[in-house]
Amino acid sequence: MDQGVVAEVQSGLRGYISYSHADVRHVHRLQSHLLALSRGDERVAFWTDAVIAPGDQWYKKIAGAIETSDVFVVCMSADYLASEFRYHVEWPRILERVRASAALVVPVILRPCMWYGFVDMFQAVPTVQGRVKPVLEWRPQESGFAQAVSQIAAAMHEHFRHPDRRQPWSPVSATVDLAHAVPFAPADSEKLSPEDIDQAVKAVIARRTAGSVD
Repeated sequence: MDQGVVAEVQSGLRGYISYSHADVRHVHRLQSHLLALSRGDERVAFWTDAVIAPGDQWYKKIAGAIETSDVFVVCMSADYLASEFRYHVEWPRILERVRASAALVVPVILRPCMWYGFVDMFQAVPTVQGRVKPVLEWRPQESGFAQAVSQIAAAMHEHFRHPDRRQPWSPVSATVDLAHAVPFAPADSEKLSPEDIDQAVKAVIARRTAGSVD
């Protein structure tokens, strides 16, 4: 199976998987479970940066995929939160897309991390008895992936079948102790300028050149 796009469908929704490359093995398992959604009522094809070919302008490919996506699956881990590119460039662009299009965002907590205070304005999965339980803490882990995808499917059904019930997106987080939480991605008043984005992208390119991968 092409690990960059879960399924090519003739019609339906476009999905985007945001993740740290340190979690690629777990993301591949998640993609396998997400394949079922390409055959459901909403029919969604999920994209990742794995399809970017040598010579492609990778930042433009990522920006273009974000701007055309309806569903965002954000795979949370400590490595994701530590990624400068995910934090300063990709995540703010995802929020801009949500503001502009009412796209759906579902955080998937892969590994234990301080995800609250960063994505907790959106309901995370997988949950059991109303509480989030990271996928890698499930036994067997496949049950965690299956539960996450089942809950993503339910969220999609509710979000796209009943657009009148959608709540306006707000940057206000749930009640958590923000003094000990990861900072939010920049709000409108703190939105990165094109120059700031260019600097962040150049920093990531420099890290890749030096052999560091986020």
